Parts: sequence; C-alpha cells; structure tokens
Amino acid sequence: MKKKLLTKKLSLRLITIFGLVFVIFIAMGLVREIVNRYQINQEIERVKMEIDTLERNNQELAGLVDYLNTDSFKEIQARQNLGVQKEGETAISIESMPDNANEQVVFVGEDDKGSSNIEKWWGYFFSK
Repeated sequence: MKKKLLTKKLSLRLITIFGLVFVIFIAMGLVREIVNRYQINQEIERVKMEIDTLERNNQELAGLVDYLNTDSFKEIQARQNLGVQKEGETAISIESMPDNANEQVVFVGEDDKGSSNIEKWWGYFFSK
C-alpha cells in the first residue's frame, strides 16, 4: 500500500511538472505572438503615414502639372524666355546692375572729399 501511495504521489508530481512545462511553453508562444502583432501594427501605422505623405505630394504635383498646362503659364514663359509680345506691345529689357554697383556714387564735377555727409546730401538735392 505504501508503494501504491508513493507511485501515486510520484505520478502526481510528474503530471504537475509536465503541466507546468506545458503552460510555460504556451505562455512563451503567446508572448512571442503578442510582440509580433505589436511590431506588425507599428509597421502598418508607419506605412499608412508614408502613404498619406505620398498622396499629399501627388496632389501637389498634380496641381502643379495643371498650372503648367494653363495658357497663362505658357504665355508668361513665352514672354520671358522667347521674347514673344502681343501685337501693339513694346518690349523693353532691363539689364542687371554690374557687380561694382554697390560702390560709392561720385558726383561729376564736385569735389566731395572734404565735405561732411550733410553737405553731400544738401548738394545732391539742392545743387543745380
């Protein structure tokens, strides 16, 4: 009878140990699955944000293409780049200032070397 009781306790302990190991394996698999799903959801959110950004850029580019196909844009480009003008118009060209345009202006025929700044302005506005 003692042997039977000992066998029963041993089998109960073995069943408990195997059950515990089984539960641990199930829990590890469950944790792995939860982590994988979290990572997949994060990737889905990132891709959705990228899609939104690309769609906005696509809409902007479509608007730009529509503008570039308008007659007003074509007219502006023809006037600026090809020198096209409408009948009756007179085109003028304003050339850019030379690199030394920022130098001090010297009035011809005046000796300003000894003059103060106020005298120079007075002479600029009121001299004939």
